[in-house]
Order: sequence, then structure tokens, then C-alpha cells
Amino acid sequence: MISAAEICDLKGSSIQKTCTFIFLFFIFSGNVFGQDPSFKFLDDFNLGSGGYRSEGEIVISIDTDSQGNIYVLTYGDGVYKFNPINQNYSKIINDQLGEAGALNAPLDIAIDNNDIIHIADGGSKLIKKFDTSGNSKGNIGVGAVGGGKDEFWQPTGLEFDSENNLYIVDADRRDENNILSYLKIYYANGTFKSFQGPPEQKIENPYRVAANNNYILISHAANNGEVLVLNKDLSYNSKLNSIGSPGSLYIDKSDFIYAIDYGEEIDFTQVLKLFSGNILAALQLYPKIVDGISRGEFKMQIYNSNLSHYLTFNDEPANPRSQNGDHIQFPLDIALDGSCGKLFLNDGKVNGLELDFNLEIYQRTPSFDVTKPTAQCVGNFELPLVDGSASITVDDINDASTDNCGIESITLSQTTFTEADVYDVVMTVTDNAGNKDTCTLEVTVTDDETPLTITNCDASIVNVSFDSNCEYELEDYRDDFTTSDPEATIKQDPLPGTTISDDQIITLTPVLDGEEGESCKFTVSPSDATKPVITNCPEDTTVSLKEGETYPVPNYESEVAFSDNCDTNLAFSQTPVAGTEIEETTTVTITVTDNAGLKDTCSFDIIVEKVEEFRIQCVENYTAELGYNSNTVQILTAELVVGDTSGIEFDIETQQFSCDDIGENSVIIKASNSDTGETATCTVSVTVIDVGKPLIVCPADVQTREIPSSGVFILPQVVDQNGIADNCSPYEDLEVVQDPSAGTEFTGEGDYDIILTVTDPYNNVAVCEVTYRLMKSSDNEPPVIKCPEDISVNNDNGVCGAVINFDDPIATDNSDGDISIVRSDTIDLESGDVFPVGEYTLSYIASDSSGNSSECSFNIKISDTQPPVIECKPTYTFTFQSGTTGILEAEDLLNSYRDNCDGLDIVLNLDRTDFTGEDDGQTINVTLTASDSNNNVSTCTVPVEIRVIEENELELTCIDEYIIEADENCVYRVPDFSDIVDTSIDGAEIQQSLEANSVFDSNVDPYIRVTATFEDQTDFCDIYLIPVDDINPVIVCPEDEMINISSGETYTMQDYTNTVGVTDNCGGVNVLQQPEPGTVIDEDTNILLTATDDSGNTTKCEFRIDLLTDGEVGINCPSNKTLEWDENCSFILPDYTEEANVINGEGLEVSQNPLPGTLITNAQVEVTLNVEVEQSSVSCSFMINLEDNTPPVLQLKDININLDEQGTASVSFEDIDNGSYDNCDPDVTYTLSKSVFSCKELGVNQVQVLAEDSQGNSSTATTTITVNDENAVCNDPL
Repeated sequence: MISAAEICDLKGSSIQKTCTFIFLFFIFSGNVFGQDPSFKFLDDFNLGSGGYRSEGEIVISIDTDSQGNIYVLTYGDGVYKFNPINQNYSKIINDQLGEAGALNAPLDIAIDNNDIIHIADGGSKLIKKFDTSGNSKGNIGVGAVGGGKDEFWQPTGLEFDSENNLYIVDADRRDENNILSYLKIYYANGTFKSFQGPPEQKIENPYRVAANNNYILISHAANNGEVLVLNKDLSYNSKLNSIGSPGSLYIDKSDFIYAIDYGEEIDFTQVLKLFSGNILAALQLYPKIVDGISRGEFKMQIYNSNLSHYLTFNDEPANPRSQNGDHIQFPLDIALDGSCGKLFLNDGKVNGLELDFNLEIYQRTPSFDVTKPTAQCVGNFELPLVDGSASITVDDINDASTDNCGIESITLSQTTFTEADVYDVVMTVTDNAGNKDTCTLEVTVTDDETPLTITNCDASIVNVSFDSNCEYELEDYRDDFTTSDPEATIKQDPLPGTTISDDQIITLTPVLDGEEGESCKFTVSPSDATKPVITNCPEDTTVSLKEGETYPVPNYESEVAFSDNCDTNLAFSQTPVAGTEIEETTTVTITVTDNAGLKDTCSFDIIVEKVEEFRIQCVENYTAELGYNSNTVQILTAELVVGDTSGIEFDIETQQFSCDDIGENSVIIKASNSDTGETATCTVSVTVIDVGKPLIVCPADVQTREIPSSGVFILPQVVDQNGIADNCSPYEDLEVVQDPSAGTEFTGEGDYDIILTVTDPYNNVAVCEVTYRLMKSSDNEPPVIKCPEDISVNNDNGVCGAVINFDDPIATDNSDGDISIVRSDTIDLESGDVFPVGEYTLSYIASDSSGNSSECSFNIKISDTQPPVIECKPTYTFTFQSGTTGILEAEDLLNSYRDNCDGLDIVLNLDRTDFTGEDDGQTINVTLTASDSNNNVSTCTVPVEIRVIEENELELTCIDEYIIEADENCVYRVPDFSDIVDTSIDGAEIQQSLEANSVFDSNVDPYIRVTATFEDQTDFCDIYLIPVDDINPVIVCPEDEMINISSGETYTMQDYTNTVGVTDNCGGVNVLQQPEPGTVIDEDTNILLTATDDSGNTTKCEFRIDLLTDGEVGINCPSNKTLEWDENCSFILPDYTEEANVINGEGLEVSQNPLPGTLITNAQVEVTLNVEVEQSSVSCSFMINLEDNTPPVLQLKDININLDEQGTASVSFEDIDNGSYDNCDPDVTYTLSKSVFSCKELGVNQVQVLAEDSQGNSSTATTTITVNDENAVCNDPL
């Protein structure tokens, strides 16, 4: 017996398609019959052969349409249409195994009540639909796997019931130990249901399905094969008895059930070996199949409508060989003509390693035919007596009588006559179902006379051959015949020379004196005797293979040209078949066959040449040195590869190494031969070492310092942290030694040598030597420093802060030495910045050259005095149901509200919130108060009309006006008001006069009408649309500017408003400058530019003008930069020294700190550019802000979960994670579209996962979660 465990997995390859054939060949088949039926063999028709190496020609399934045509589904050769009346057999849907076609591994065919063909296409996971001419009518499904609607794993059977409901059996067979099986029902009313079987017996690996008004029958693999019977409400009924391993199923119009029975003769694993090319298995299995056929083991079981067994239908005894021959051998599928009662059986006969398929036709009795035939007589005619008698036959009287299902007999009421007279002759036509019709004509019998005849008339068929155009030109047959009167002539119809392409009846009629005698008829039957011709055969081809490689034989059909006198759709085959792997020279034979079975062949060779394997040689080890002031090194390809590299393209993992790579690194080198495309690899061990000593920005040789009035000079660190750098190591990893050390006290004048030694972790050493010349100072008076006055301002309009401008402190000293002024507070805000609302103290320290210092500070206070902005509705209608208390919310009365400080909570209050039925019809003023956290208050009063409505009364609650905000392109889009307005009845339909998301034209009527409809109730309101632009303009200030002036000169401020870069989403921007153009300045000055658009939105920016006196050296830095982290969340600092603008310093060298090539790991870094000028230096700095714009990477896995005893199961992200990561952010938020499952989700579920990092970068992915019910807690999985 065939067991479920032996059914091979169906995936789509050639071998797997063979398995699919076996799966269907021995496990499936199905269709239907009548009441107390018996069957009589009528005819058969050869459908061709298929099997080993010709899987595509295997006939899988058959079905009939309403006209009685048969549709034959093959596994890889498309669909054929067979007309049983004229036996025309033609292909209507093209397919080719292993190639792109209309079908991909089809498994079953069924035709609905409208004659639309449905095919279960396993490879594409679709139910494909066609009309009876083979034209596509779309698909059921989307090509996705699953147990839901429009999802299929591998549908294997489908059928329609009398109400045109479609039943499909489907299964996920990827894991043969855990096959998920489904019955999917597409009801004619548009509803859908997916079902895995009742608790008494789940569906297990189903094959075929059938259904009527009472039952659904499924043949499946449970219990070594059985037929499961379900009631139409999907409850369990029973299982069919008296059957072995079942295949196809069918229920006829009288509710008789038919099931193909394979008994227990066949071992399925042996069959698989047979059709996979195992000759030994074929020899072992062949006698079993032959024995099973000889003993009638393979049969069809027939059941009454009450499910009781009625008849076993096979060769013995229902179809005895003694009467009908050996017809039923190995049945595969059945179909029934619903009107005529003809049974069509797809029967197989084993022929070596193939099957010969026959379409056997049986007449079912009683038939379903209730339509009587149409009797058609010729017209009245005369009949002469010859030698005293005359006779007629049915052929003389019948004028093409017809019947929808075939004529059984035609009889005449009288056929012989002996006297001249007028006779009424009745012709009776009887069809196969016993229905009758008659027609009557007059036969006038005349006296004896000698008839004019063709004396040597021969009705034998004349066989002839088609010419090169698949035609035949009729000969002149008249000379071959004689007449009863030598004077008579012979007329031929059709005339000689007429061209025919099918059987043609030739009528020869004797003619004498214009009177025609008795005609003689015979048939000329042309046939194709000309074999097809291959006009272009591929040339020999040469392929090169390495030792152990194989070459797949291509499909040569597109390269072969052939023709035939009669057929355009010739059958093409090649040996070896496409895809066969060869390793030596092989002859390919091409065969083309026409419909007459005539063939032509040609051959050519695939010549295999063996070639040597392509190889490259690398150096084993290589040392790469990171030098002074460089943290990267580039290695040339030629330094890593040995030998000639011409004609070779290289792909090397990396040729640039940095400080992160110090130590041994394994580098894989991939090479490809540019001529042959061959590839090879080798590996080099690259050792990276750091030989670069640290960098010290060493002061000039002699540094003069004064001993302060205290009499003690404390030695500082002669070079601070910013003056020490290393190509590979941060400052904290360097060993810095100063001798004498910082903090050493000196009291006497003189020269003191200071030695600074810096050593990196790789023992590279840098030394700085400097002499401190100490002199006693007479200055003990600290400098005088004056800070700006305290500043107290209110916030700028619309801003939670204010732009604060202040001057630097002014310091004076009794000596002429330099005075240094530095900020000592920790507030990271400068003059011209926006200071958020709050209080700040800015502190400064002034120091003179003698070490004397003094401090000052000043306070800045920014107060939030701007109340919240509220936009209340002009009026409001408050609606609530009778018998309840209406609670009015503050948001009901607002169009919008906002505050300049977004982070502050706004508290909304109403002076009245509760209303009752007593207020109905009144208009009550309600005051709304909005307060922010700084106690700024705004109020508004709204007249509120109170309306109390009855239950289920439709009421539309609207707003009077609505603000539409401009987007970045100054486009105003109409919102979807179904999310904004409220209705008193849930489910009311909302429509609006302007389409949602359409562009609003502010120059037209600003009102939009919103209409609510529920059943026969309608309400509407008009809303005033207010377009508002609240997007600030964008302004880009010029770079800081340095101006050369002479001592005592001033500079007149130019107009920068016309040169600044400014844009706005809606245009119309005005720029103001402060100080104004024309202002005269004599010191460094900050310039503030303010851009204001037509809607009052503003943006500010600031830059600086530095005045350089008498050739003073100055340096300008690039503007602040916003850049991205790399994929490793790190950043290699570029060299920005070329971007520095040095004024009056031609030839001076610019240094950078941190050094170019430094690995940056902080999100913000300050870069300083410095120029040494004699005994001093000038510098500038700018900020680099690093952003993470890389979304997280999701790597998920599919899982199976089981419902607990309460019927639920939950899934966390950790359950499905398969190595997800983010380049920078360890704190990624993962959100599942569904995490809790119950009986409703039994089976396959697609769950989407959203990953979002702290920078707002996000990505999505989908995983499959299969929910199982091992505890059997779900009573109804639907």
C-alpha cells in the first residue's frame, strides 16, 4: 500500500517533477456518474506516452466542459482539447518542462459551471484560469505561500460543486515529518474558508477532493491512505469503506461517488526508482505492475449517494475481457460528460520505463440525456421499378439527422416496393438514451425502366499523399468508370484539379440527354507521407573543462530550424536531454516529429577539452609600516603577488591598513584571468607595525618668563595636551615625561633647560628641548578686567529663548605685556547664540605676563513671557444623546494650540464641562483657559450650541475652520476629514467636496463641505480652510572674513544682504543686517543677518569680521561640518589644512589637531588649525558633528510555536532574532506587528518587525511564525 511517508517532496526540478508525476500517477485521480449505473465500452483514443526522461508528456488529469469536450492536463506539455465527436485533439495551452511557459508543475484541472478552466499550478503557487480556447483569465492567489486566502503551498487537487463553489486541497510538504494540510473553499458568494480537518481526523497530505450538496470527500494519506467524508458544515461524517489506497474522486449528477482504488499491489518506493532511471528497480517492479493488471487489482469503486458501496468497476466482472477486451489496466483519472453520461477514463499501460496513456470512453446507463434527436429527411423523390421491384436505404432518406449525444439507430417504415404508387415513408431516429424523433416523405414509385447507372461503381476509400503544401489536387476519375448506356457521359463533383486538405467524397453521376442517373460515390483520403526536414542543425561546439568539472547540455531548440509540409507545431526532442551533465565529448541527436509520426534527425558533437587550473602565487608574509604623522599605509598589489601579473585582474580584500590593524592580518587575494574568466585565490599574512614617533609642537628654543612678585615661578607643562599627538594612540595612552616636572618651583634668575619626552605604546620616542629664561619682575599688580553689564531680556517671539549679543570683557594692565582673557565657566554658549529660557552666569579670568590675574562675571536672564497661542472655533455645536450627561472636552473648542517652548506642558481648562437635557437648544458661552509652565495664560470664549439627540439619530460634529500647513514646496494639501470630524453613529460614511490629499488653491472658495450619511439620514457642515506657512526660511551666512587695514584706519561695513544664501519654501524673503551696511568699525565685529519670509517666519545666522593691522597674520577655518559615521561607527579624520585660509602668511605651514588620520569615536570633535608666527601662533577652530544615518540590519529566522493550555502563545524579538545589529547604536527598539497568538492564528502567520535606533533610522523585515496546537485546545481552528 502507498504510505504518506513515501510521498516525495515536490519542488520543481526535473527529478522532483518526476516525483510529482509519481505522486499523482499512483496516488491521485477523480470524477463522477448516475443512478444504479452500468457501463458499456464505446471507444478509446491514444493520448501519447510519458515517463522516464519524458516526464513532461505524462497525463496528470482530465475534465469535461458543458459541450462534452475533454481537456487533458500534462505535467510539462501543456493542456490539450479533445472533441469526442470528430476526435480532434489539439493543444490550447503551451508549456515545456523546465522552461518558462504558461504553467509550472501543474497538478490538477477542473472546469467551473461557466466553462472556465482552473489549473492547480504547484510551481507558481497559483490557481490559473483560462477559457476553453486557452486564453488566460487571470489567477487565484498572489504567488505567496501560506494557509490563508490567495496563499498556496502546493495545491494538488481542486473541484467545483453544483453551486460553483471551488474546493482546493493544499499542503506544505517542506518537512515530511510535519506536513501542514488544508482544505480551502472559495464560495461562489465571495467568502473564503481555510480548514485543517475536524478533531476526529485531521487532513493529512491530501491528494484529491470532490463535493456535492451533502458531502466533501478528500483522499489523503492518513492511515496508509483513505477517503475522508465531511458534511458541508465541515463536521466529520465517516470514511469510505471497501477501498485500498485511494486516488481521484468524483461525484456525478445523481450523487453516485467514484474513487480510483490502487489496492495493495504497489510498493511506492520501487515506483520512484523506476521513474528516476533505476534500471534494476524497473526490472523488479515491472512484473508486479503486470501482475496487478492481469488480476484486475487496479479498479474503480462506486458508491451510492448514502455512501454505501455499490459496485467495483474493473475488467472483471464489470467489464469482462471476453466482451470488451482488456481496457482498464492502470487507471489514473476520470471525468464524466454531464449531459450525455459518457465516462472518460485516463488509463495507463506500462511499457518498459514509460506509460502509454489511453482515453477510454464508456456509455453510462441510464444516461443523463433527455434531449431527443432531430430527424431530418430528404425531399420527396421518384423511384423507378427495376425488374418489378425497387428499394431504398436509410442513406437515401437521411439528410444529416443529429443528436447531442450520438445516434443509436435509424429505421424506415418501408424499404421495398413492387407496385407503382405514392408511398408515405416514416424515418425514426433513436439516440443512445432511447429518445426518438421522426420525419415523413413521399416516395413516388414509377413503372419499370432501365436505370442509368455507373456499372463498375466501387465505394472503396482511395488513399493518396499530400503534396509539399499539405494539399492534394483531385485527379480526373471519369475515365476509370463506365455507364449502363454507352452514350451517357459522366459528371465528377468536385471537379478534377480541385485542391483538398481533408477526406473528400467524390460523386460520379451518369448524364444522358440532360437527365442524370444514379450517382456513384467513393472517398479520397489524403494523408501526410512527407517527413519533416531539419534545415539548420547546430555546429560542433567546444567547451573547456577543468579536471572534475562537468558541463550541462543546453536546450538547443532555439538553435534548430526545421519545417514540414503540413505541421507548424512539430515535436522537438534531443538526446541527451537539456541539463544532462557531461564530462567527455558527447554526440547530441536532435529529432523533430510531425503529427503523422514522421521524423527527421541530425547530430553534432559537444567536444570537451581539458584545461589546466588557473593558479596564482602570493608572498607568504609582508610587513607594513605606519610612519610618522600617518595612521594608514597602502600596499601595492605587486608587493603581494609573485610572478607575471599581466592579463590578471585582482580583487583584494583590503590594501590599506591603519592603526586598528597593528599585528598580523590575513588578506585574501582573488584573481581572475581576463581572457578565460577563471578565478583563483591565495592568502598573505600582513604584519602591520607602528614606526612613527609622536608629534610635539615644541616651543621656540628660549622662552622668557618673569618671576612673579611672590618670588616663586612655578614651572608649567611646557607643551599642553593639544600640542602632543600620535599617529596611532590617543593622548591618554602616551607616556609624557617632563624634566624638571611641571610644578617645579624656581626662585632665582637664569636659564633652565627643560626636556619633554613622549613615548607611544610601540616604543617610538619624540623629544622636545626648550630653555626657560627666568627674570625677576617688578610687576605685582593684577590686570583690571571689566565684564559687560548684566542682561535681562524676554524671549524672542515664537522662540523658547533669545539671541544674546554681548562684547568680550575689556582688560588693562600697568605693564605693556600681553594680557590673556579666557572663559572660566562651563556654559557652551557664545555671543550671537540663542540662549534658552533660564539664568546664566558667564565668568572670565584675565592674566598678565607676570602671572598676575583677576576675575569678573556677569549674568544673563531670559524670561518666557509669551502666552500659549490658541486658535478657538468661532462657534461650536455640542451634541449628546438624550438621557445622558454630555461632557465637553477643551479640545472640542480648539482648532489648534501651541507654545513657543515645546517641552512645556500646556494645561487646558473650561469654566463649564457638564451639560444635561435641560440645556437643549441653548447657546452658552464657554471660556477656555490655556496656561504654560511659566504661568503665561491665554483665554478665549466660544458660543456653544447645545443639541440633545435621540438614539441612532445622525449628527455630524464639525469644526468651523481648519488650518492647512504648507509643505516644503509651499503646497497646501486637503486633509482627510473622516479622521477630524465626529459623528453620533459609528460607521457613518464621510464624504468631502474636495478630495483628500488634493492640492488646495488658496485663490478659490476656501470652504469645504463635509457630508455624513448613514442609511437614509444625511448631515453636513462647511469648514473654512486657512492656509498657513510656518516653515522658517533657510539662511547660510558667509564664512568669517579677515580685512587688512593699516594702523589707525577703520573699515566701512558692506551690504551682505544681497550676497547671503537664503531660500524659503514659499519665496518672498527679506534679509536685515546688524550692524547696518555703512557702519564704520575699528575692531573685530560680529555680523547678525536675519531672514524673514512673507508669513513672518524668521531665521538668523552670524559671522565675524576680523581686522588685521599692518600685515598681522590671521587664519580662517572652514565652517562647522556635519558628516556621517562609517559602517563601523567610526570616523577617520581627514586633513583639513588645505581648507585653511591664511591671511598675510604666505609660505607658513598649517598644522592640525587632532592629526589627520586620527580615529574619532565621539559624536562631536573640535578641530584646531594652527600657524606658527615667530615667537607666537594664531589658530582657529571648527566643529565636526557626526551623524548616524545607517538603519539597523534585521536578520530573522522562521519559528514554530505551540499554544499553551489556555490557547495562547507569545513571541518576543529574541525568539526570532538571528543576529540583527546596528552599526552604532546598541539600544535598538524592535517592534513586532503581532506577538500574541491564539486559535485564530493556527497555521502560518507573516509577522513584520520594525527596528529603530536612537537616531530615528529604521528598517523592516518579515518572518514566518507557524502556530501549532499540540495540546488540542482549539475546538474550531476557523
